[in-house]
Amino acid sequence: MTPKPARNTLFTASAALLLCVATVALGQHDDALGMLEPHTSALVISAALFSIVCGFSHPDHGYVSFDRVTQVASILLLGPAPAALLNGLASLLYPLHRVLRGESWRSAVDAAMANAGMMILIILAAGSAYQKAGGDTPIGALSTPAWIPLLVMMTVLHLSNELCMAWFLWLRERKPWRRIASFSYAVEGFSILIGISVAAILPQIPLPEGILLLIILATGMVVVRQLAMLRQTLSRQIAERTQELEAKTAQLDRLAKVDALTGLPNRRSLENRLDTLFDGPAEAREGLYVAILDIDHFKQVNDQHSHALGDEVLRELGNMIRSNQFSQDSAGRYGGDEFILCLQRTQRHAARDTCQALLQQFSQHRWSSTNQPVHVSASIGLTAVRAEDSRTTALARADRRLYAAKSAGRNQLRADDDAHAA
Repeated sequence: MTPKPARNTLFTASAALLLCVATVALGQHDDALGMLEPHTSALVISAALFSIVCGFSHPDHGYVSFDRVTQVASILLLGPAPAALLNGLASLLYPLHRVLRGESWRSAVDAAMANAGMMILIILAAGSAYQKAGGDTPIGALSTPAWIPLLVMMTVLHLSNELCMAWFLWLRERKPWRRIASFSYAVEGFSILIGISVAAILPQIPLPEGILLLIILATGMVVVRQLAMLRQTLSRQIAERTQELEAKTAQLDRLAKVDALTGLPNRRSLENRLDTLFDGPAEAREGLYVAILDIDHFKQVNDQHSHALGDEVLRELGNMIRSNQFSQDSAGRYGGDEFILCLQRTQRHAARDTCQALLQQFSQHRWSSTNQPVHVSASIGLTAVRAEDSRTTALARADRRLYAAKSAGRNQLRADDDAHAA
C-alpha cells in the first residue's frame, strides 16, 4: 500500500495540474485568475478560513464546517479556477494549527496537502460544470433559468465530494463506502444556499451594506457553532446521566433480588422463581427436587467466635452452592442460616449424591477467620416434588426431612426414602 504522505502528495500534485489545465482552458474566455487583486484574494482566503474554523466536531459525522458558503460564493463571483486556487490555499493553511496542539509537522502537512488537493478537485469540477451548463460568472439575478446551472453545480459539488471521500477511504482502508450522514448533508445544503444568496446579493449592494451582510453571516456562523457545541455538551451530559441512572437502576434491581452477603437469590426472588415452577404445567416439575439446608449451631458460631466468622461461613456456603449442580436461579438464601436448594430434571440418587457432596465439602472446610480449629456443619432435608404439590406443601415436607436430620444428630441428609420419613 502506498504510504499516506506519498498518496496525499500525489493527490495535491494531481489537483494542481488540473488547476493549471483548467486555467488555460478557461483563459480563452475568462481571465479572472489574472485579474485577481490582492485584497480580493485576501478576503476570500480569510472568509474560507473563517468558515472552516467555525465548524465543530460532531460525534457521529466528524468535522462539520460551513466552508461550502465561501466555495460556492467564490465560484459564482470569481469563476472555478480562482475559487479553486483561493479555497485550496485556505484548506492548505488550516490544518497547520495542529502543530499548536502538539501534533507533528509531518502529520499537519500531510493533512494540509490532502485537504487542499480534494478542495481544488471538487471546486474545479463543480465550477466547470456550472459554466458548461450556462451559468454566468459573476452570477446575475436569481431567475428561474439561472437555477438550472446552479442545480448542476450543487449536484456535481456533492458527488465529487463523495467520490473524493470514497477514494480516500479506499486508499486507507480498501473500503470505498461511508455511512450516509443526513445531518452533514443538511448542513452542506444549507451552506450552499447561503453561498448562492451571498453571491447574488453582494455585488448589488453598496460597500457598507456588503460589510454588514458579511458581519451578520459571520455572526450567524459563530452562533450556530456555539449552539451546536452546547447541544453536544448537553447531549453528552444527558447520555452520561442516563448511563449512570441505568447502572444504578440495575444495581438496585440486583440488590432487590440478590442476597448481598452470599451473592445468591434472596427470599423474595427465590419465592418468585418457585411460584413460577409450581404454577406452571406439571411437566415442568418432573424430576424436580427441593431441599432445605440449615447450618448446625450457627448461633454458637457467632457467639463463641465472631460475627466475622459467621459471615465468612455464609459467603463460603454461597460459593459452594453456586459451584455445585443446583439450579442457579432456584437456589438461594431463605433467611438467616437457612437455604433453599432446587435440582431440576434429575434422579433420586443424583439428587442425594449432590446434596451429600455439598454437606461433605462444607463440613471439611477450614475457616480462615480463626486460628483455632472450628468445625461447622449443616443438615439437609430433601424431597421429591409431586404433581399435586404447591410451593408451600413441598417446602413443608422438605422442612420435616430437615427436622429429622437435626434430630438424628445433625451433619447429615434426610430424604423421602429414609426411615421415619413422613
